[in-house]
Formats: sequence, structure tokens, C-alpha cells
Amino acid sequence: MKLLAIVESIGLGHATRTYEALKEFKKKGYAITAIANNSAAAFFRNNGINVIDIPLSIDLAKKDDGKLDVGKTLLENIRIRNIAALGKIRSMIKREKPNVILIDASIIGAMASTIAKTENIAVVFISNDNT
Repeated sequence: MKLLAIVESIGLGHATRTYEALKEFKKKGYAITAIANNSAAAFFRNNGINVIDIPLSIDLAKKDDGKLDVGKTLLENIRIRNIAALGKIRSMIKREKPNVILIDASIIGAMASTIAKTENIAVVFISNDNT
């Protein structure tokens, strides 16, 4: 069984909480690969996780009341580098054919989950933004 983790790489919060879940999947015999970059990629490598380094750069747009503005966030993050990252993730999903994709990432993760669904791959989505 294969698991692909797509992890936001802003600091280590996403990486550390995802790693706890990955340890449990590893105990069950899953072969694990993480898509991350920056300090998150280094964290996973230092903990024995195979890493594919793909920049997952997003900027969150907030409303006047401080809540996440999903529409504006989507529009502001349609950039060449994000489209390129999504293309790389799509290719990897098709090539590796994971059984499960664990996502702890915002916009890119949501887009990747759509790709996973078209490939009939189970998706686990971790989120800390419930606004």
C-alpha cells in the first residue's frame, strides 16, 4: 500500500502534525512519500520519510472581519508556480498510484484532492481552519 502526503511548508506546524499520522500509517506497512519543501522537507527527511521537493506556495486572503476569504485566496493564488506545482503533483499521483493521499495543505491540497477523486484514490484531509 502507498500513501502520498501533501504538506504545507510554511513553518513546521503542518509537518509535525502530519508526521504523527504518517508514523501510524508506516506501522501498518504503508510506503510513504511526502510532497513538501523548505523546512518541512528537511523535517521529513530527518525522520526517514521519502520527500519529493515541490514548492507549495500560497497566500491567504482575509476578510475585514479576519476570516478567510476563500474566493479571493483562490484568485490570488492562481500563479504560474502554483499551476506548475499542481501539474507536478498530478503527474506524481498518476505515476505512483497511491492508495491514500493525506493532505495537510490549503489551496494546492484542495486542488490535489480533486485530482485524487478522479483517480478513485482515498483522501484524508487535515485542516485547522474551520472558519
